[in-house]
Parts: sequence; structure tokens; C-alpha cells
Amino acid sequence: MEGDRTASLIVQAAVDGLIDYSKARLRDNAWWRRLRILLKGVQRKNHLVDLTAAYNYELALLSNSRLTDESFQSGQERAKELYYDIVSILRPWEGANYAERKKQEFDDHRQSYIDAFGVDPLDPEFQEWEAQQIDKINAGEFDTDEESDEARVTRLLRDRMTTG
Repeated sequence: MEGDRTASLIVQAAVDGLIDYSKARLRDNAWWRRLRILLKGVQRKNHLVDLTAAYNYELALLSNSRLTDESFQSGQERAKELYYDIVSILRPWEGANYAERKKQEFDDHRQSYIDAFGVDPLDPEFQEWEAQQIDKINAGEFDTDEESDEARVTRLLRDRMTTG
């Protein structure tokens, strides 16, 4: 039975007092639906315990004074991922797991860029134009002594908006 996940969850639910098998109505669909809901709750609780243990482990690793800066930063990132996964279980209305939060953050930054400059940074035409401009800058085709960086960026964006 230890290898059967559902059976283990059912036993755990009974041990936790969530299910009273003396009152089970095995032929009632509503009872089985309630059981599935309870088992999902038990599963979420177990997942929370697992994530909390992993989070505490990451925090313990970060306390090592011999970590390189790179190792410390990657450990912080993993701990942050676990933290957001824990929060998503405790407060599901605030958003999903870390990956979905990062995607939303990226989408927000992308929209801010579009609002500020009027162009989508993921647009292939814009990316091609941007690469050409970078190549020109690296080749020294722009004389930075004649115009400030701010003026050049403004001019380039204005040119892009009128041609795009």
C-alpha cells in the first residue's frame, strides 16, 4: 500500500481525522467527490511540507561562508523560487508558482517598454533594426561627439516609429 499514492493519501486523511469511514457512503457520488476534494487538500499540505523542507535546506546552504558569489546568487534564486511556490500554496489567489510569476513580471516589463517606446521589443523587425543599429555603433558610424546619447536614442526611436 505504501507504493499506492491514493491509498496513502486516504489513510493519511483518516489519521488526520478528515474522513470517518464509519460514516462512509460508498455508493454515493457526492461522498466520493468530497473525498477527492479532501485528498487534494491533503496532497497540497504534503506538498507544502516538502517545499518548506527544501526551502529550509536552501537557506542552510546559503549560510555557508565559503560560497562563491555565483553560488550564493544561484542559491538565493532557488530559495526565492521555493518561497514563491510556498506562497502560491498558502495564498493561491495571489498567483501561481514562481515560473508563472516570472512570466507575468516579464510581460509587465515588456508592456512598460511598449508603452514607453511604442514598439514591441520581441518584434522580429524591431530586433533586426536594433541589431543593425548596434552594428553601426560598433563600427563607429555614429559620431557621438555631435549629438548626445539621449538625442541619438530619441532620433533613432523617432525614425523607427515613422518607418515602422
